[in-house]
Amino acid sequence: LVLASSLGNVCEWYDFSIFGAFAPEISDTFFPPSQTEYTRLLETFVVFGCAFVARPFGGLLFGHVGDRDATGRGRALRWALATIALPTLAIGMLPGYATLGSAAPLLLTLLRLLQGVAVGGQLVGSFTAVSEAAPAGQSNWYAALVLSTSNGGLVLGSAVSAVLRAALAPGELTSGWWRVAFAASVALALPGLVLTQRLAGAMPRNKLSTQGVCGAPATSSSSSSHPPPFSSSSKQELGLLAKPPPSHAHTTTPQQAPGAAPEHPPAPAVEVLRAHKVSVVSVFLVVACWATTYWLLFSWAVTMALEPELAGSVVLDAPGITACSLAYLCLALLAVGAVLDRPGRIGLRRAVPTQAALLASALAIAIAAPGAFVLMTQGSWGYALASCGLATLLAAFGAPLGVLFNLSFPARVRYTGLAIAYNAAQACFGGTASLVATVLCRAAGPMAVGAYVSCVALLAATSLAVLPPSAEARSGDPDDRAAAECDAEDQVHA
Repeated sequence: LVLASSLGNVCEWYDFSIFGAFAPEISDTFFPPSQTEYTRLLETFVVFGCAFVARPFGGLLFGHVGDRDATGRGRALRWALATIALPTLAIGMLPGYATLGSAAPLLLTLLRLLQGVAVGGQLVGSFTAVSEAAPAGQSNWYAALVLSTSNGGLVLGSAVSAVLRAALAPGELTSGWWRVAFAASVALALPGLVLTQRLAGAMPRNKLSTQGVCGAPATSSSSSSHPPPFSSSSKQELGLLAKPPPSHAHTTTPQQAPGAAPEHPPAPAVEVLRAHKVSVVSVFLVVACWATTYWLLFSWAVTMALEPELAGSVVLDAPGITACSLAYLCLALLAVGAVLDRPGRIGLRRAVPTQAALLASALAIAIAAPGAFVLMTQGSWGYALASCGLATLLAAFGAPLGVLFNLSFPARVRYTGLAIAYNAAQACFGGTASLVATVLCRAAGPMAVGAYVSCVALLAATSLAVLPPSAEARSGDPDDRAAAECDAEDQVHA
């Protein structure tokens, strides 16, 4: 399960990221040459953002599939991976404006929308499936692994961009060599599809194996084959598991009238929007901080460094530095996740609460962002220092995200709830980040871009302080005891 999700993340995010990595070449290929370079670049970022607009729709589609039955998690992941591979190959083969005229940007936008639909289901599906299957006491590390492998795809995309830019002249890239990066996505998709095919009947062993999804009870074999390491009585003694409800709660269930139609649980999206609105808002604002900082640092900043119209200077090493910073982020996420699971490794006597870790990281991003984006314009060393510094803060913020997501929604609607909140935030903030940053940087300089990041980070910090999502998820779903037991196990291990 973990290997299949990891390969799927690498493939999907490689496909998704190379569009931003080759934004200058794409703008020259698919948009009218009569326009200014700045205008073509803006239009390219609009198409880039279209994928983020499509992500919520993909999240609803794949979330519905993933939450409807016990085999839905693996099926949704497999469909999402297949959906992104074909549009990416098609972009690499699509003729440019010189051949198709105004149809070229329209077809490019359509293919980018299909990419967004696929990504809307892949990452949140990996978060859900891997976190639910994580061994007790390692939830933070496994959640960090999901983000680390998705960043691995971005590392690969940045590395391919850096190699091609170093080996070829700019004119050669524009003439068609950038298409090689898109065609290579097929080689990544095939092994991922083979492994995800085996997930059709897979069932995570802990949270869903004891409860099921969409209110459906799990089979006895799944719950008995993995006995919990802590009994219910020991957890109650430790104060980690709520007391069971009164016995009359199970004896007053109304009987169904003879001949009446059987009751069906509501659609996952309906239940999420009806019963978990506060959790949706809280996760939305938290993800907004991640999305804004992430996409500006690892996608837009490269364009800023290579376009003298934006920053007034050129940092030719920016693609290579970005690839190294992404690789560093992958390792830093795993390190932070391991520390959060085992705080004694760094001398801490108590585990750091998830929301406290996120709140501190959001405030640190808000403080550091303005200076970091100014430093990026001060040559290669300044760009490298600022990039690694922000990557460190992003690792501290991103590692506990998966645990927060699991605490925010009950298991039977977790895929859908996370898909709605996560993808809506990516659409509103991640999809518009490059466009907003380009306008701000041209009007007021790089510090204005950092100030924008600071404002979004402060919104996330306010959400974490005022709107704790786990409280609503638990109070709104008193029967979700399987998730509570797994959270208790993690606390005991920590």
